[in-house]
Formats: sequence, C-alpha cells, structure tokens
Amino acid sequence: KAVSLFFVIDPNIPLGVKGDPTRFRQILLNLLGNAVKFTEKGEVGLSIDRIKPAEEKAGEQEAICLRFNVSDTGIGIPESRLNYIFEPFMQGDKSVAREYGGTGLGLAISKSYVEIMGGKIWVESTVGKGSNFIFEVPFPVDRKLTEKANKERSKTLPFTKNQSVVLIDKDTRRDLLAY
Repeated sequence: KAVSLFFVIDPNIPLGVKGDPTRFRQILLNLLGNAVKFTEKGEVGLSIDRIKPAEEKAGEQEAICLRFNVSDTGIGIPESRLNYIFEPFMQGDKSVAREYGGTGLGLAISKSYVEIMGGKIWVESTVGKGSNFIFEVPFPVDRKLTEKANKERSKTLPFTKNQSVVLIDKDTRRDLLAY
C-alpha cells in the first residue's frame, strides 16, 4: 500500500501518565488497524493532545484528559452508518464486510474500553475522503514518576557535551519551533 504513517504527540503531556496499558493498546491496535485496512493510498495518523485537566476530587492525585485522534484518508463511512458503527457486528455497509473482512467487533470493543476508562469516543467521516476516530480519556498523573522520567530524559549524552544539536524532521506536519 502507498500509505504514510505519522504520529504527533503533544510535548506538554507529562511522562508520568498512568493507565491500563492492555486495554489502551487494544484500542489503538483496533483503530490504527482499521485505518490502515480501509486506506489504499494517502496517510494514517495518530495525534495525541492534552486538552484539559481532568476533574479532580479533593485529596486525589493530579489528572489530565488526553484526546487521541486516529485519522485516515481511506474510504470513509456513510453518514447513515455513523450512529451504528460502534455496535457489535456492524460495519460501514455489507460490501465492506465482503471486500475487507473482519468481524465488526473491534470498534465495539474499543468503545467499551474507552467508556470503562471514563472516556468517550466518536467518529467523523466523509465517504471517499477518510475518517477521524477520536476518543478522550482522563488519566491520573504520578508526579514522582514524571519527575524521574524528566530527569532521565534531560541527561546529557556523552556525544553532545559542549556541542550544538540540530534536529531535522522531514515530516512537514511538525513545527520544529513547538519543540
């Protein structure tokens, strides 16, 4: 396939975010797998943004809300099917099941996991132009883990001592000044 894959992660997300890695991995595998399956050419991407502090209760640890957007330039989903796409055994239409295969369970499982984690998921799509599967989930942040990760991250590498380093990113989506 002539498909480019890109990832953009908000640099303001703390490194001490805690969550359920097994469920989270399954959500991303389902959404990214579908995006690649239904995209013959163009691109598939994942962007992760910190959107706001999550609601906190007195005495609990800090929490943030992250928005994940899995986008593609694939076949898209008809508007009439958008309300049903997260139902078990449902797909965009019957021809999709014949042509691409699958059980129609991945999105239902993803929705269930997102909701179990206290989040919400939805889709925005245009037939022939692609889809955006977006979900928002609150995550607790472990301050000690964040501090430890920041210290490890900011260590000077021996080959950079007293040197200037230039980062060049060939992906035009990234604004180098943001980093």
